[in-house]
Amino acid sequence: MIKGKINHHLEAVIIVDFVGSDGLLHSLEVVLDTGYNGDLTLPQDAIQQLGLVLLGRRSATLANGESVVLNAYLGTVSWHGLPRQVVILQTDEDPLLGMSLLQESRVTLEVWDDGGVVIEDRRRSGEIP
Repeated sequence: MIKGKINHHLEAVIIVDFVGSDGLLHSLEVVLDTGYNGDLTLPQDAIQQLGLVLLGRRSATLANGESVVLNAYLGTVSWHGLPRQVVILQTDEDPLLGMSLLQESRVTLEVWDDGGVVIEDRRRSGEIP
């Protein structure tokens, strides 16, 4: 189970542990974005700090409808206590966690300032075969 909170902007935020090229865990706060269907986005400085490997470039459509091409990196996160490889797109915005990473999870939000955010792994709980 992963726990977070609702911040004063009414954003659902959690801490994600990324495995850096140094083999150490680096914790970053990310915002859950149900409008993003990928894994994660990170700004350039975080990508450099983690020493992520460039996969190439990917097309993406932003929330405002603009089509862009972004650098894509391979990364590893600790997700429900297990290592998981993810694709991370480089953006100039705050880190976002998308629906692909949330797949097969139950997300519970208490939408008020400092309300709770809970992400449960339905596969490990036996709810999904």
